[in-house]
Amino acid sequence: MLFSHQLTHVVKGERTTLTETPITLPTDIQLPGLHHIGLVVRDCDAATSYYKAFLGIKSFFTYNVPPMPSSLVYGKPTPFELRVGYATLGNMLFELLQPLDRVSPQSHFLEERGEGIHHLGFLVPSVDDYLAKIEGKGLHILAETGVPSMNVKTVYLGGDSLGGTVLELMQDGPGLQDFFQQVYQAIGHEPLQ
Repeated sequence: MLFSHQLTHVVKGERTTLTETPITLPTDIQLPGLHHIGLVVRDCDAATSYYKAFLGIKSFFTYNVPPMPSSLVYGKPTPFELRVGYATLGNMLFELLQPLDRVSPQSHFLEERGEGIHHLGFLVPSVDDYLAKIEGKGLHILAETGVPSMNVKTVYLGGDSLGGTVLELMQDGPGLQDFFQQVYQAIGHEPLQ
């Protein structure tokens, strides 16, 4: 269970006990290993400089994602733009996402919560198979994007059972593998297993 404990909070001498509601996570989704952690930032270039110094990251690969006409945000056609930075951090990728518009899910996150961890990213064999598994489990699609000609599809999932974190499912395949190969080459790192 997630969030199944009591907290005692003291403010100005008054004690308040907060009981967090237990939430049962769906157990039959069986996600593969974590591929990356995505952080939303106001300025990707400033954030890369900060994380290089703070975490000792040697190199980032940054690029602008052009608007993709097939993007859906909250079920409505909404092309959006991002500036993205990738680096390796331990045995996974570290992704920085700067919204370049006011319509992306990352922009909404930034407006509502500020900078911080936005999502956990997973490469899956079939996004559609995973969407079928989560149906009726309290998760919903925040955004969907991709490049159909390359068989690349990505969805962002949200829901109360995730405790405010978003899941990103990216359909693994040759197009995506080629892209990440370019990322690893640009940052001077061997592909992660």
